[in-house]
Amino acid sequence: MKALIDVPSAELAKELDETLKGTEAIQDSLQRALDNREEQREAKELLKLYRNTFPVENDESAKETDQVDGSNLMTSETFWLNKHIIEVLRQKASPELSLSNQELQEIFRRSEGDLSSTLNRSIEEVRYLQQDCRKEFDSRMAKVKSLEELSQYSTMKRCDTVTES
Repeated sequence: MKALIDVPSAELAKELDETLKGTEAIQDSLQRALDNREEQREAKELLKLYRNTFPVENDESAKETDQVDGSNLMTSETFWLNKHIIEVLRQKASPELSLSNQELQEIFRRSEGDLSSTLNRSIEEVRYLQQDCRKEFDSRMAKVKSLEELSQYSTMKRCDTVTES
């Protein structure tokens, strides 16, 4: 999937005999799928950590969380602003929707001047871009937090049920 996302939209459109808009929609869908996979992996890791801290005996869902998604995702250490990020930032109307969590963090951690010169955009445009990336990242993290809280609530309910028995 990552390879299809990294290919320039125009080239992919030509190879797939698809419109540029259709190809961009496909690439956006693939990026969202990768992001969802990453969010699920992160949530599973958090649940696993929580369960390791407060183990529950004979819990079937604990076995499910032990299965960590094997996707080959980039870490922020392996890139600064790689070709993919630069292309997304330059080509997409809402690039924050096409970037992974790590890529979003890279963007709002960088100085406005660095991004401005790399993307050939004004400081004001870069500031708005960073704000949009921050909002998208915060939204994703809120979802993860909600999943954690739901898990904690579920665990408390199971513990209450066990104590009542």
